Amino acid sequence: MYSFSDKNYSNNSIGKQVKYLKAILSKAFDDGAHSNNIFKKSGIKTLKSDVDHIYLTENELELIYNLDLSHISQLKIFNPNPFYSINY
Repeated sequence: MYSFSDKNYSNNSIGKQVKYLKAILSKAFDDGAHSNNIFKKSGIKTLKSDVDHIYLTENELELIYNLDLSHISQLKIFNPNPFYSINY
């Protein structure tokens, strides 16, 4: 049997996958693709844990932004702007 604990996934990662699975099952149920509604029972819960969000301070971001990295040739294609981030 597959175990999420073997992969060291957090409760939030597992919970997100359960949430997606329940949404797919619910849509399929509503569309008549199946008649099994066991996924709606309260015994199947989405796991969620509180997490600590750690961010750099504005001063730390300024220090990174002002670093002189011009001597590192591999960074010529890298955008060193720490204020640019991708949130997902």
